[in-house]
Formats: sequence, C-alpha cells, structure tokens
Amino acid sequence: MNFNSFFLLLSRAKQLIEQKRLEKEESENQETKKKEFDRRHQGQELGKAKRDREERQAQSIVNQIKEDRAKERAHREAVRQQIARDKAEREARRQNEVQERQRAQAASPSPSTTMTGGSEGLGKTECNSTRLQFRLPDGSLLTNSFSPDTPLETIKQYIISQLGPSSSSITMFTTYPRRELTEEDLLKSLAELGLAPSSTLIVAVRGSNSLTPSGTSSFPELLLWILSPLFTLINFLKAFLFGSPDQSRGTQNPPSQRTNSSTQSQPSNSGVRHRVPGGVSSVKKEGGIHRLHNRDDEDDDNNTWNGNSTQQM
Repeated sequence: MNFNSFFLLLSRAKQLIEQKRLEKEESENQETKKKEFDRRHQGQELGKAKRDREERQAQSIVNQIKEDRAKERAHREAVRQQIARDKAEREARRQNEVQERQRAQAASPSPSTTMTGGSEGLGKTECNSTRLQFRLPDGSLLTNSFSPDTPLETIKQYIISQLGPSSSSITMFTTYPRRELTEEDLLKSLAELGLAPSSTLIVAVRGSNSLTPSGTSSFPELLLWILSPLFTLINFLKAFLFGSPDQSRGTQNPPSQRTNSSTQSQPSNSGVRHRVPGGVSSVKKEGGIHRLHNRDDEDDDNNTWNGNSTQQM
C-alpha cells in the first residue's frame, strides 16, 4: 500500500466523521427545536387553561354578586311592602279611634258644660256667706260669717260691740295686700272690697301702738302677725270646701275678758316670771324677750357645791 492511497483513506475517514458530526448536530438541533416547540405549546396550553379558570371564577363572582343584589332588592321590596301595610293598619286604627271618640263625645254631654254648671252652682254657694277673721288689738282672734252684701260700717259696729264702748275709734287693715280701710270704704259691701268669700282683718285702736308689730310686742302677737296670710288662705279653703263656716269661738268671749287679756299682754320694762302649769319650768319676760327657765335645773345647782354632790345617792 502506498502513501497516496493511505492519504485518501484518511481523508475519506475524516469526511465520514465530519458528516456524522454534522448529522448528529442536525439531529440535536431538531430535537432541541422540537422540545422548545413542545415547551412553548405546553406553556400556551397552561396559560390558556389559567385564563379560562380565571374567567370562570370572575364570571362566578359576577353571577354571585348579581344574585345577592337581586335577593337584597327583593328583601327591600318586601320590607317596604310590610311598612306600607303597617302604616295602612295604623291609619285605619287611628281613624277607627277618632270615629269612636267622636261618637262617644256626641253621645255624652260636654265636660265643659258640666264643669260650667258646677262652677256656677259653686259660685252661688260661695257667695251666700263671707267668713271674716279679726285679729283684735290684744292678739286674740274673732271669727264670724256675714252676707257679701253687708256694708263695712256694719262690720265696724260689730267689732265695736265686741270690744266695748271704750273702743269706738278703731281702724281696720287687710292683711295681704296690707291696706287701711278708710271712711269711704265703710259704705262699700264686703264683695265690693274683695273680702268675699273669706278674709282676715287686723283691728287696731287709733292712737295705739298695735297698728304694726314693734320690738316690744309679745312673741304670740309677732307669730300671729307672720301667720295671718296663712290663716287667710286656710279660711278661704274652708269656705270653698265646706260652704257655711261655723260660728267663731271668739264671739263667746265677753269684752271684759279681752280687755283683761289686753291689759295682761302689755309689755313691761321689769323682768317678770310666769309659772308654767306643772311646776316644772317658768317663763321669764324681759322687755320683748321671753326666756324658758327650768326650775329643776336650779334644784340641781343647789344640790352641788364646788363640784361635789350634797345629796346621798
């Protein structure tokens, strides 16, 4: 074998090797392309399946929202209809109540007419008599009933007859509002002076210091002066509720007793002790001040000396 034939064989072998290599590369490239194509195809399929799944979920959500809204609209409509029915029922009941009330009012007499008739009858009852309470200068009370048409002059003569001839000059005052009854008022009736159906008058002797409570007045007189408006209100309520009042207990006291009590009620400048019934305590009066003194306290003081008891326990 010569050199040329060897060289040809070698060249032929190289060509075959190169051809095999190229075929292999071509086969690998084809395989790679095929795999890439398959991969892309699978990716597309997966993406499409994902999109389809998302679309189905979105559609399901939309359908659920539509269904919920439809149910909510149906519920609102049902509630609206129920409210309308309730309102119609309430209106029907109200109309029935109004009609029943109107029928009842038409069947029964008017309360205002009944009250008017009752008030007229009560007014007639109240005007039948006037109850007057007099606070005399000595602090005592005198009560009596008179006709509303009685003039004040008659009342004045009645007071003078109760006080005695020595008290012919008297002055009368109303308690609230405080006003002096003048000579012109003597010709007017009790109703015209506003003293009906009940009132309280303060009687004072002219020239006496008993027209107004002073610092030398006794405690009962001062208390009576303060409570006189309350007595007026009580007398008015008694006349309003019970009609004709009872005769005064003051009319049973003779003038001499009131004169004596007036003399005894005058204050003195010296201290005076008055024994209280029961022998337990006494009242010491100094000027316009009254002091309550317990006589037992003096006995207790007399039974001790320098803090030591002088009695056997």
